[in-house]
Amino acid sequence: MKYKSIFITLLLILIIIFCFSACKDSIKITTKYKIAFSSYDFITQSIYIMNTDGSGQKELTNNLSDNGNPCFSPDGLKIAFDADHSAASEIYVMNIDGSNLINITNNNEVDEDPFFSPDGSKIAFTSYRDGDSEIYIMNVDGSDQKRLTNNSAYDDRPTFLPDGSKIVFESNREGDWEFDIYSMNIDGSNQKRIINNHGDYGVSPDGSKIVFSSERFAGNIEEIYVMNIDGSDQKRLTNHPFKFLAKDRNPCFSPDGSKIVFISNRDGIMGIGDWEIYIMNVDGSNQTRLTRNKAAESTPCFSPLDQI
Repeated sequence: MKYKSIFITLLLILIIIFCFSACKDSIKITTKYKIAFSSYDFITQSIYIMNTDGSGQKELTNNLSDNGNPCFSPDGLKIAFDADHSAASEIYVMNIDGSNLINITNNNEVDEDPFFSPDGSKIAFTSYRDGDSEIYIMNVDGSDQKRLTNNSAYDDRPTFLPDGSKIVFESNREGDWEFDIYSMNIDGSNQKRIINNHGDYGVSPDGSKIVFSSERFAGNIEEIYVMNIDGSDQKRLTNHPFKFLAKDRNPCFSPDGSKIVFISNRDGIMGIGDWEIYIMNVDGSNQTRLTRNKAAESTPCFSPLDQI
């Protein structure tokens, strides 16, 4: 009887320790990073920030302009984004609390889709300043702006690989309206196609994977897929066989590679409106809705650090 009592006591202690560890891990998952995103209330578009469980939503830009495509700096202290505060959309940088707003392109042309280099010294972006949508690169203060692509097609949404060696981007240069994923050196050389027929995309923190949206096998239904960086081993993560016109877009990896955040209109009516932010495990499991409002959310991205 004595040994049985000791065994039960030890078992209870182990259960308590396990539950505490599980709760601690759960809290760590939901508070480790922040998510920045843009939200359109059908009048203006603003940049918001929130916890990864959807709590603590805070508006960072509060003006009558459209503000979109936020991207955290590698140190987590700044957010770059595009906004049409003047005649056309340009690239701005601000602190993560929305203060110290600076226009760093300042040329009254359409500049958008900013993305920081891994060392924080450069920003790649899309510009229409020469009549076509092309990829440019500049110093983080906006100086030394250089054009990297040059063709009559649309090149946009540049992303640095984590090691800083290459820039990945979208292009429809193959002569149709289907966008493909390309890579190039950071000086614009060695441009080559990785995969065809895709939508929005994101690169994993270790540079080995690309997550992307595509309508390739589902008609009007846009789903999230993942593949190796060379285009091999493509796997479908989301599936809406009974949701007419449901679409999943704007996927982005978490800094530890365990989660993917994205937007979906799956809870709307006939694919109209109700674009909300969702999060899921990297294998597509545990898809969870984070935002619930009448605005249209888009382009979510994770902060790189757990200190903000």
